[in-house]
Amino acid sequence: GTPVQAWVATPEGTGPFPTILETHGGPHYTAYERYDPGAQAFLDHGYAWISVNYRGSVGFGRDFTEKIWGDIGHWELADMAAAHGWVVREGIARPDEIFAFGGSYGGYLTLFALGRRPDLWAGGVGIVAEADLAASYAEVSDALKAAMRGWMRGTPEERPEAWARSSPITYVA
Repeated sequence: GTPVQAWVATPEGTGPFPTILETHGGPHYTAYERYDPGAQAFLDHGYAWISVNYRGSVGFGRDFTEKIWGDIGHWELADMAAAHGWVVREGIARPDEIFAFGGSYGGYLTLFALGRRPDLWAGGVGIVAEADLAASYAEVSDALKAAMRGWMRGTPEERPEAWARSSPITYVA
């Protein structure tokens, strides 16, 4: 029931089309109207493209941005699944040919989506994606550790179940 913004582009012709569902990095970022050569390349090859400003994105109010804190991945995936359903209902996408795609935090969400909801995706590519949040936490800079502690409401030692629940590697099977 939470309204979520998405940007959609379709190639020439009539749908439904194979579709790329792209998630932006961040999560403290926003997809906005601009020329995107990557999206254009997908369109040029006959794919529809949708980019979702999932919960956690900025620009939609503090509650929207902070909704994910302490439980990253889950609200964003709900928004990705809703976008999946919308492009199918609108006749834009073929339900069995929707491909998850993203870089950085969007790559993390791609891996999370593939593990938690494999029924939705024909496949996916996560670029510079975090698969194991606790392992990543041990290796990242102090600045990123501080951000991760804030997003997860504690360290891996303080909240191991939450960190495991939000890690794509938990769902790899």
